[in-house]
Amino acid sequence: MVDESDLRRGNETANALWGNQASVLVGDFLFSRSFQLMVEDGSLEVLRILSNASAVIAEGEVLQLMNVGDISLTEDKYYEVIGAKTAALFTAACEVGAVVAERPEAEVKALADYGTNLGIAFQLIDDALDYSAEQASLGKTIGDDFREGKVTLPVLLANRKGTPDEQNFWKRVIEQSQTKSDLDTALA
Repeated sequence: MVDESDLRRGNETANALWGNQASVLVGDFLFSRSFQLMVEDGSLEVLRILSNASAVIAEGEVLQLMNVGDISLTEDKYYEVIGAKTAALFTAACEVGAVVAERPEAEVKALADYGTNLGIAFQLIDDALDYSAEQASLGKTIGDDFREGKVTLPVLLANRKGTPDEQNFWKRVIEQSQTKSDLDTALA
């Protein structure tokens, strides 16, 4: 719902099928149910990891939203966003597995670090595919990030390495307005 996409992993999104209200209510139910399951596990450490991850992910989404349309976004700030919104999820998933398996602290940390790096790599690839993949194989609408004015690494690099005319293009389409042909230009 946040990115208003109609496709995810090749399927219509819940909000495309049933509307926003039903999607929010089902999302709230799943969120609540996940916390019930965490409490049933009985591990305060698991609950701590997952509740912290939930807060960090929400914070990352807000940070990304605050930076929409800001072509002056730095790479450091971009990495902060993807570290929070994507890597935090992967980190928690890997860390919880080690905690549940009662592995030594060094292994818990190693798996958490692995999850962080995997999450960052996942988001870097996802952001690049928004400009380079075919919709049928990607399973989501190409150019969604572009249309939303999200400043991702492909945009940062294209802007930084671009000619003055190319930099003016990126500034206009990210900060101001886009024409129908601008996505074609961005994909070229």
